[in-house]
Amino acid sequence: MCLRARAARVVKRIGIGDELVMYLHFLVAAGEYDERLRMMGAEVREMFRGESAVKAPEWLLTLSDKRLAEKLAWEVGTAFDGGDFASYFEVAGAKLGHNPQAWLLYGYCVRMAESDLEMALETYQGLGYPKRIDNTGMGAVMAAMPEGSDFARYANWMGEDSKTLAQRARRALLANWAGRDPVAAADFVQSADPVKVFPRQIGTVLNVWLAADEEAALAWVEKSTGAARAEGGGLMSHAPLMAKATPSIVSVFPAMILNEGDPDAALDRFHLPPEARGDGGNDGRPAERATGSGSGVIIPKDGYIVTNRHVMILPNGKAADSIRIELADKRQVSAELVGMDAMTDLA
Repeated sequence: MCLRARAARVVKRIGIGDELVMYLHFLVAAGEYDERLRMMGAEVREMFRGESAVKAPEWLLTLSDKRLAEKLAWEVGTAFDGGDFASYFEVAGAKLGHNPQAWLLYGYCVRMAESDLEMALETYQGLGYPKRIDNTGMGAVMAAMPEGSDFARYANWMGEDSKTLAQRARRALLANWAGRDPVAAADFVQSADPVKVFPRQIGTVLNVWLAADEEAALAWVEKSTGAARAEGGGLMSHAPLMAKATPSIVSVFPAMILNEGDPDAALDRFHLPPEARGDGGNDGRPAERATGSGSGVIIPKDGYIVTNRHVMILPNGKAADSIRIELADKRQVSAELVGMDAMTDLA
């Protein structure tokens, strides 16, 4: 049985309580930090649903590990069902501190946004702003906007892209919008005030659109840049930027070297006393490679490539440490990972 399956079984068996905290700490000590994050985003999430949803909020308040509480607060927020959230929010701030309180609010508002965006924003601002909770979680709220939302209204509602958090939130909204109506999302960016909405946001829209319908996305870019050159006026200021955004499709092959021995070793050591665990070293097998593949888009002429974050996260749950790019003419070059954004699934 693989590490992931065994870890999931352990978490399900022990349930919410002190033993869960011990196990999550053990995964870090065993060098399985990424696996711990996955556990907290999958198996632990399931534990906070159903009957456990009643127990989880009170249990969260008892945690002395504030960093762990911060991670779990999101799950409690997304699962919070019934009761007086505002009162619980105040208690969480008093017992756990500012950051767990903020993540609790982020999770709660994200779930609410799936059915009532207006109420989610009102709650976010009404509870969060007096506590000096910033807009870090606003991107996740925008990513949860449901079908039929007035995307243009909220894209205009946010502040200027010169403010980092506003830019991130608008990027998440545009990615969501592009998955539902890419023409409207692209037209919005093209016609928006470039001071408020940076023209490079078109890359977010095109990346989603290309993955869904490459032919239509390319046709829109060609039509839009041609219209800008022909019509002049306000659109003309976007023409050079749109030309830079004209995509070149590349293949992306992320990889990393593995040499971790038996994948069950860490879990086996959990059931042994400390003096018997050893270092869990390699079991003598040759080094292995974890690989993946996907597509990307060259947007600026200086060589940056936009792809999806999930392409860069390999099957072992870790980010690639080497990347090979295959260009349209079959040439191959190396690349390095500059950054990733979990909210918009971009890298």
